[in-house]
Amino acid sequence: MPPVPQELIDAIVDEIDDRKALSPTCLAARTFVSPCQKRLFRGIHFVGYISSSSEYTRRAAELFASSPHLRSHVRTLAMYELPTAADFPILAQVLNMFRDLRIVQLNLTQVSWGMLSQDLSDALMGLMGCPSLQCLAMRYCTVPAALISFVHTSVVDLVLHEARVESLSPHSSLLIKQPSNCGKSTLKRLQLGQNVGSETLGSVSRNITPHLSKLQRLGFDIRSDADVSVLASVLDATEDLERLTLCHEPNVDSAPLDIRKLPSLRVLELRMLLGGSPKMTLAQVLSIVPRADQIPHVEKIHILLDSAAVVSVPLSADDPPGLFMGISSTKAFTCLTELEFELWFPLDEGYIADDGRSALTTYILKFWESVKSARAGMRLSVLDLVGDDD
Repeated sequence: MPPVPQELIDAIVDEIDDRKALSPTCLAARTFVSPCQKRLFRGIHFVGYISSSSEYTRRAAELFASSPHLRSHVRTLAMYELPTAADFPILAQVLNMFRDLRIVQLNLTQVSWGMLSQDLSDALMGLMGCPSLQCLAMRYCTVPAALISFVHTSVVDLVLHEARVESLSPHSSLLIKQPSNCGKSTLKRLQLGQNVGSETLGSVSRNITPHLSKLQRLGFDIRSDADVSVLASVLDATEDLERLTLCHEPNVDSAPLDIRKLPSLRVLELRMLLGGSPKMTLAQVLSIVPRADQIPHVEKIHILLDSAAVVSVPLSADDPPGLFMGISSTKAFTCLTELEFELWFPLDEGYIADDGRSALTTYILKFWESVKSARAGMRLSVLDLVGDDD
């Protein structure tokens, strides 16, 4: 019987999601050992808050030191909390072993960068300087101000979620070492999640915004008037933006988006998920979306509305908001192929229409009838809590 091609074995193992199943798979044949190792060590997580984290970190150091080939398999490294200060040296030793990473995720709740030892800080900055690094995600932690000044030159994808910029104390002896491979901006995807803080947004605006001409994807949470101005500056700096995702706080007064300056934009997403005071009416929500005749190049629009963010006031067909304006223009929806509304609404008296659908769903369908004949091939999807899908 001819041997099974190694490429086929690699492909089979690569599809195994159950990590517990990989260990016995290694015993099937020698040819399974290498692909199983690659799959097992593709991503490693350091969890500092568990009682045995010190022992695991020590064993990891011994394993990667005795089997250096395993280091090259690691593509994703995630840290959830830090161990005690006594374990900083061994953790820094382990982190210094990885130089082929694609993704680094730091979830360090209530950890100040100034609390780190110099060795651990250098090791973390070394990870961010890996030539192969594609994505850096920092959540629930502080971000050194020095990092913001050069991170756009070392990663393609940057995520900041509930992260705040920290300027080290003048009395701190900690030095932030900039990676040696910094050069031109490489940033193509930027996501600024909730509660990043005004200082972080200000630092991003000063240090990153001037280098966003090649940005392709932007995710942005609008939670204050200051956020609106930062968003405007970011959009003004982009030239190749293809996808824009906005999560909008209901109590922030935002003017309609003017995306005519973004000729490359193809996908627009608007999410209204969080409660606020006062809530927005449906007409106010949809008025944020550009007029139909102002987005001829957009191919997909996805609008997600939550009842926690929107007050139940029926729309008036006599006063069409935002997206529904200008639909008679020859420029309206020239490229649009998919329009999706995801409605997180209870079907109560405020939304029930004569035909049993919500008032918004009925309004959308009326709008759809007026444009679908002129735009052959366009697809409409309406999802609500009771599972309607049109």
